[in-house]
Amino acid sequence: MDRRRDTAPFALPPGASILLDASPLIYLVEGSPSRRRAVESFLADAAGAGHRLVASTLVWTELLHKPLASGDAALAGRYRSLLADSDRLALAPVDVAVAEEAARLRALGRLQLADAIHLATAVVLRVDAILGNDERWKLVPGCPPLILVDELAFDFPEP
Repeated sequence: MDRRRDTAPFALPPGASILLDASPLIYLVEGSPSRRRAVESFLADAAGAGHRLVASTLVWTELLHKPLASGDAALAGRYRSLLADSDRLALAPVDVAVAEEAARLRALGRLQLADAIHLATAVVLRVDAILGNDERWKLVPGCPPLILVDELAFDFPEP
């Protein structure tokens, strides 16, 4: 049986919305071969199913931090290109509704600020699923279904 059928985009209704955490985007650009292939496959399946991919604008900060700190202009450019591709990914602003929900989620005592903002964005946008890699999010009440990259990567073993 194909394990991906339980969690991949085609298990979601047509046109579903999926929030991407920072980790899948990092894997897409500089991850291990199995994680990168898993994310590429997921995104191709999502595009084929007409799913809408969104992320918090916070990913811009998270993805650029490392290359800017190390002076890696090429890596920063790859991340900027990925994030600026509005045909592939829509960026949602951190507005008052997201900030309020993030504060509520932080009050539960289980999330760091960045995670709370990503999850709050998912809740406010009422996404159908999240693609990430932090299993702890499943413990947060109200978390949309979480698809873990590492579970998808089992289908893409390292060479």
